[in-house]
Amino acid sequence: MALALVLQVSLLRAQTRPVDEGQSDSSRVIQTFPEPEPLADETAINERKKVLRAEIAIDSTTTVRFYERPTTETVYNSSISVERGGTSIATYNVGNMIKHQALRLVHAALLRSGDTGMLVCE
Repeated sequence: MALALVLQVSLLRAQTRPVDEGQSDSSRVIQTFPEPEPLADETAINERKKVLRAEIAIDSTTTVRFYERPTTETVYNSSISVERGGTSIATYNVGNMIKHQALRLVHAALLRSGDTGMLVCE
């Protein structure tokens, strides 16, 4: 099951790194995020840890962080934190938003046009 979350943001400059299978030009960067090793999930479950899965700098002050708190092999409790200047300005619990917790970040695309842009996540 895929979920696309869209965050509209103003961009000063993108600081993401493209991956080999993605496309990269002046207006688009696509990143792929591999699934964690099963042992990493097991450790997080046993220690009840929230794990940082990805961090994307949108501009010089805005960062989007993707977290997971695995509770079983199929439930991940994914959340997204938007931070500006090191302070969280918005937090979203993905599972609560769509009533489904078995979601993981797979791809993120930063789409830019001039000084505005959009972060699209799957």
